[in-house]
Amino acid sequence: MEAGLGRLRITQHISNFMFEKQLNNMLNESNKCKIRLYMIEGFNFAQRDIFSQSDPYLFIKCGATEFNESKNYQLDTSEPKFHKCYEFVIDFPGAPIVEIFAYDYDDFFGDELIGKSVLDLDDRFFSQQWSAIEKKPIEYRDLYHPTSTVTQGVIKMWVEIDDADSKAANLPPIDIAPEPVKDYEVRVVVWKTKEIECMDWEGTSDIFMRAYLNPDED
Repeated sequence: MEAGLGRLRITQHISNFMFEKQLNNMLNESNKCKIRLYMIEGFNFAQRDIFSQSDPYLFIKCGATEFNESKNYQLDTSEPKFHKCYEFVIDFPGAPIVEIFAYDYDDFFGDELIGKSVLDLDDRFFSQQWSAIEKKPIEYRDLYHPTSTVTQGVIKMWVEIDDADSKAANLPPIDIAPEPVKDYEVRVVVWKTKEIECMDWEGTSDIFMRAYLNPDED
């Protein structure tokens, strides 16, 4: 005779009970953690320059911690590549909000905000579902400007939160630098042709070939 324990979802109830107990302990004590923000790339950044795409860079702020990438702005692109990890240590509960700003660099008129995304670390640290994920998911975060409800671009990234004294926190961050640019020689071999339309009056064609690496260039 089946006891029907599966229907009661006892395992799930026990898991929830244990997490609630752990959560209460976490809320009642200070937890020092290392945060790693892996910023990969951006998509569809709004144009802030009149005659060209924006020259984007990131400015990241969490409490008193700031990362200013204005010296590393990228010229004329709506698809910037970041490939960089930002590390800092904060205490839970009550972690400051992470603010991710994308700016358009401008030498003459001052840098202009493209958009901003806000990330709540407490929501992740105290989430049973998020904490259970071993490899944290990649996020696609919209950027918003105070003057519009329409997204001003998207940032691709992920977040890791580890106890500051843990083994994971003391390991070096994952290297997400892009592969170095390499030069290659490309050879296109045309062996033969067939069914070429005859273009001359005597029923023949004087055939020659042209190849283009980029159709927009000569």
